[in-house]
Amino acid sequence: MVAPCIGIMAMMATADSPFSSMLDRYAPLVALADANDSPILILASNGEELYANAAYRSINVPHDQQRSIVFENDEIKVARVFLPKDPGRIAAEIMLEIAENLPIMVWLRDFETNEVLFINRAYEKIWGRSRESLYKEPDSFIDAILPEDRRYLDQVRKKHGEGVPTSARYRIRRPDGDIRWISARSAPVFDADGKQYRRAGIAEDVTEQTLLQSRTADIQRLESLGRLAGGVAHDFNNLLTAVIGYVEMALEKLPKEADARAYLENVLTASDRATALIKQMLAYARRQPIRYESIDLNETIRRAEPLLRGALGKNIELDTNLHPSLQNIRADESQIQQVLLNLASNSRDAMPNGGRVTIETKPFEVASTTLIGFHELRPGSYALLTFSDNGPGMSQDNLRRATEPFFTTKEPGIGTGLGLSTCEGILLQSGGVLDIETEPGQGARVLTYWKSYQESID
Repeated sequence: MVAPCIGIMAMMATADSPFSSMLDRYAPLVALADANDSPILILASNGEELYANAAYRSINVPHDQQRSIVFENDEIKVARVFLPKDPGRIAAEIMLEIAENLPIMVWLRDFETNEVLFINRAYEKIWGRSRESLYKEPDSFIDAILPEDRRYLDQVRKKHGEGVPTSARYRIRRPDGDIRWISARSAPVFDADGKQYRRAGIAEDVTEQTLLQSRTADIQRLESLGRLAGGVAHDFNNLLTAVIGYVEMALEKLPKEADARAYLENVLTASDRATALIKQMLAYARRQPIRYESIDLNETIRRAEPLLRGALGKNIELDTNLHPSLQNIRADESQIQQVLLNLASNSRDAMPNGGRVTIETKPFEVASTTLIGFHELRPGSYALLTFSDNGPGMSQDNLRRATEPFFTTKEPGIGTGLGLSTCEGILLQSGGVLDIETEPGQGARVLTYWKSYQESID
């Protein structure tokens, strides 16, 4: 039995709609079909009968109340209607297709009823929810907004009644749990009498830009802290040099049996520890004098193995997987050992009940400037040294702060919080970068990129 039906369109409008001038370009259509996937008869206003072979979603709609454009499988298929082409109709098709395919969300609401008149497919990609759910519940998009941002958004939406443009920035939680930053703007649509009767707007996912801005701010803050730490460490090192010199001269003049000798030796031991700490601060600030040489990274690791096994302890196994054809790197060998020992110390503290540490090396080529961690790695040849353990890992919040000086997750009195920041300073000063990959319960991988010696002298 043949039943009158008309294709559903996500955007429907009455005659006074802002889109009515566009829709007026189309003749009101009545589609007749006996099955959704059967050929459909299109009856144009000029009486011409045309057929379209397509599967349509259909519903009975009084065509004297609303006007629609035919969809095929939820996709605009205006060309299937075969209406006579004219410039206005072509422009309308282009506008609809642009709006539907924009990567940002585009919407239109009735101001009085709050009904959603149009929402493009970007809503489904950004929000992770169907457009149909928004048509049924116009305010259901608010469910995804984080509770701490809703009060702010409520204040912004109250301004809609004043008929002014608004902008907002807030966070949503998608059904998969992913949190995204949204930048939204809206503006009023007025009728001929100057009354607001529609509200139109856009919304864009700006998560990547927001994270990049946050990283840039972190880098600037750490660079300022590094300059401060470097200046303080440099001046303190000069004072400490004098203290050590006077203590050594006093020890030379004191007889071996003097009681004061033990006190001065303790002062000298504490001064040596302070000197080591200052070297770490200078390395972080990239102000420590360095003797660059052509270094065989694999051989340096082999020579450091006994020290590393001692630093890790008996209950942590150490494995190495060294690439046989690794280029020499440009570095200071003592600093490579310092990086390895700092990383070993972190792994030991993270795995008090034992575990496994693996050190791997391999060549790494960079074709174009690449962002790794918070820093850029320039084109060239590198040796990638990866230091990994199977410890508890760390949260993303801690990961973001891992290379901050004096930041530590260890118990008070254990560590200085300079281990990773010192490693990063050494890498940056040597022309490389440091990156960390970790998840709670998944261990940690510290990736250190060392610039090849040949690249450095070319």
